[in-house]
Amino acid sequence: MKKQDNIAKVYPVTPLQEGMLFHSILDEQTSAYYLQMTATIQGDFDLPLFQQSMNKLIENYEVLRTAFVYQNLQRARQVVFKERK
Repeated sequence: MKKQDNIAKVYPVTPLQEGMLFHSILDEQTSAYYLQMTATIQGDFDLPLFQQSMNKLIENYEVLRTAFVYQNLQRARQVVFKERK
């Protein structure tokens, strides 16, 4: 599948998103605009089942298939992919 064939939608970013993107590019070391979660798993862990579960979430929610593209563009865009793992 070509990259452009995997694009479902393209949106302009909102003014708030544009400001957040600007500040995250200005200071790449900041963690002000993202939240990271970690978890410790004890006992048996079924990696294939976990991957299947995550891929189902990604399939169901556009926000998890969205990337922000800004390089070589006049204005940043949100690109929603049809499929993403």
